Amino acid sequence: MAHARNCRRVPSRYRHPSASRAWHACWRWRIGCETLLQAGVVKDYATLARLGHVSRARICQIVSLLQLAPDIQEEILFLGCSEPDRGPLHLRQVRPIAAVLDWSQQRRLWRKLRPG
Repeated sequence: MAHARNCRRVPSRYRHPSASRAWHACWRWRIGCETLLQAGVVKDYATLARLGHVSRARICQIVSLLQLAPDIQEEILFLGCSEPDRGPLHLRQVRPIAAVLDWSQQRRLWRKLRPG
């Protein structure tokens, strides 16, 4: 979470929102931890949670973001410091969108959440 730590040093209005931080964590997880799982180095998500000092629920929340449409993922990735006037975006707002499997419906829900 080096990026998130660096972002905490600036005033709160310029920080990345929690959904963006979670998305960065998701990509780091996907690259690093998924490789460990596939190689059999780590047995399961519970082990990853223990090693990462997070709950299994938090791992599930982060992984659920992988279900978002690619364009929504990209938009979340670049949110934050560049848009302090739009207000924060929290993971609790994005998770219901990620639960919808149809990308076109996800995009409609996303536009309602983040118009403009």
